[in-house]
Amino acid sequence: MPWTWQRAYLEGLEGDGTVSSEGEAGEGGFPSAAEGGPTVRRAQAGTDVIDLTAMRAELEQRRGGEQK
Repeated sequence: MPWTWQRAYLEGLEGDGTVSSEGEAGEGGFPSAAEGGPTVRRAQAGTDVIDLTAMRAELEQRRGGEQK
């Protein structure tokens, strides 16, 4: 998720009082990652996430091998 979206989400949480950034360290007043703040994680790319080939083969098998 782009940082601009994350930032907007965090600002929304702060706006409704779910989180507070007052007196906390980190960029923009939010806690640092070491203090439990936002972190960057990356998903594994490729077939480890979603195997589209297997999904398609399973769907075609269920349909009896039909193709458009």
